[in-house]
Amino acid sequence: MTEESTTPVKRSVLWASFFDQKRSLEKLIEESRADGDFYFFLSISAFITTLGLLFDNVVIVIGGMLVAPLLYPILALSMGITTSNGDSIKRSFKTIGQSAIYVFLVTLITSVFFRGEVITQDLLLSPPPVSIFFLVALAAGLGAAFSWVKQDLSSLLPGVAVSVALIPPLSAVGIGVVHNDFMLSLNALTIFLVNLFGIGFSALVIFSLFGFSRLQNVEEKLIVNETVDTLVRQKAKLQKSKGQIKEVERKLEEVKEKVKENELRNQE
Repeated sequence: MTEESTTPVKRSVLWASFFDQKRSLEKLIEESRADGDFYFFLSISAFITTLGLLFDNVVIVIGGMLVAPLLYPILALSMGITTSNGDSIKRSFKTIGQSAIYVFLVTLITSVFFRGEVITQDLLLSPPPVSIFFLVALAAGLGAAFSWVKQDLSSLLPGVAVSVALIPPLSAVGIGVVHNDFMLSLNALTIFLVNLFGIGFSALVIFSLFGFSRLQNVEEKLIVNETVDTLVRQKAKLQKSKGQIKEVERKLEEVKEKVKENELRNQE
């Protein structure tokens, strides 16, 4: 055996096997699925973050950011653009849009019951330059996408989630509306959009460098399977509802028969 054959092959830091890519993609599609669990944790995150902002408690805000699942559909959006998958892009945009509205509504309700002193508005009315937020978002997106591909680094995702400031700006939008402070809402919305673009762009770069563009067919199959699964569940619910309706109709007929019997007895 020659010396060259015993020398270990050095891989690039941006290299991942097809198996690793497929596994990362499957997990990303699963985690970014907008199901009941997704919105449950999103509502918890929005509630906790809103309280933290209202009472100017950074620890509470960080706690809310840790359980926020909004990072996943953003990464899925970048993945969809990388693989040129139109269905994946639409799916991600829909989830992000619905999530933003959901967080906004949760914040409105929370802000009505817990008004606080809105010390947060002093922070957002004089925010750092947009370029600072954009640079932070770029760095956070790089870290999030890289640690997602390298599953052995997944333990770093909670730290990345804290650096990805997505829920706090959305919550601040709702707080500003409740307190009729539209400048606060505008600044917060700007921060959210800047963060969204920065994270999405840097994740797109990472996924492209790792060669995920070749997984277009794999992603299409995953999206189709998810759609089929959703339709099957909806069909099962409808069938269950039909069964319940039939049961109610049956009981209603029984009641009507009893009413008729009682009327006949009274006539006798």
